[in-house]
Amino acid sequence: MADSSGAAPDWLRIAVWADSESVESVSELFGRHGYNQGVVVEEQFRQDDDGDNAEIDPLRPVRVSTYLPLGDETEAELDQLRQGLWHLRQLGTVSELEAEPLRQSDWENSWKEYFQVTRIGHRIVIKPSWREYQPEAGDVVVEIDPGVAFGTGLHPSTRLALLWLEDIALAGKTMADIGAGSGILSIAGLKLGATNSVMLEIDSLAVKAMRHNLELNGLEDRATIVQGDAAMVGSKAERRDVVAANMISSVLLRVKETVAGSVAPGGHLILSGIIEDHEQEVAEAYEAFGLRQHGRRQAGDWVSLLFVLPARMRPRDTIDSCA
Repeated sequence: MADSSGAAPDWLRIAVWADSESVESVSELFGRHGYNQGVVVEEQFRQDDDGDNAEIDPLRPVRVSTYLPLGDETEAELDQLRQGLWHLRQLGTVSELEAEPLRQSDWENSWKEYFQVTRIGHRIVIKPSWREYQPEAGDVVVEIDPGVAFGTGLHPSTRLALLWLEDIALAGKTMADIGAGSGILSIAGLKLGATNSVMLEIDSLAVKAMRHNLELNGLEDRATIVQGDAAMVGSKAERRDVVAANMISSVLLRVKETVAGSVAPGGHLILSGIIEDHEQEVAEAYEAFGLRQHGRRQAGDWVSLLFVLPARMRPRDTIDSCA
């Protein structure tokens, strides 16, 4: 197999178009087979004729994609994906699978033309490292080069998490960022006043991008990177004042004890990446550890929840392993 240049590709980008009700199911299927469980969800927007008031259009199809490294197992993975998509089509609207071969350099660079300087909330500005921007008074500029990591701030789940960070009084607080990706949440939190952050990420390429982004923002001395599964956080970090976990619902449920156990009494927990249909299940799972829901935000089908652990309560059963 070769791409249009004649060079052998390294990756296969696969994608489908799905209705809003099928997005979570397709994302979970792609997450089981895609590289590092990474899934890209591109929702369609609508806006006024003058370009203002952009918002997600829930009636338009959503493009869901992931990446497969090319190798001996690729065809078997594709067969399993096609079978899974066939079953999902019986329940909703899902297009045929698209597959595009890519070289490593194409994967890392092709999306950059779409990544612009983006303001989120009142103060946070996400600036791609290759773009120019003149900060305004009060701006908190987060410079990002995601590389192959997920986390540009453009996805609704990341935007919603960033808005919570802007709301929380972070001065003097400690952070944990579970499933940190590009490091965008920790970098924003540190620039908003947090003293330090423990950043947990399983993928080595994301860790490389994360370390680079910390250096871009001059924050490498205020962050500790831990490479591994989210279940490791209990043994690697003490309880933190602010914990952020931006992952799909199935992962949030799988690591609930670890995530809940990393929140200090009186601290905040930000959960993002939740599809609305799974909101109640996720909320109840975390409330079982003594956390109390303090806020809710939604963008399209995506929901982000803010919890507080009361100062006189601790998560049951997990706190000793996280001390």
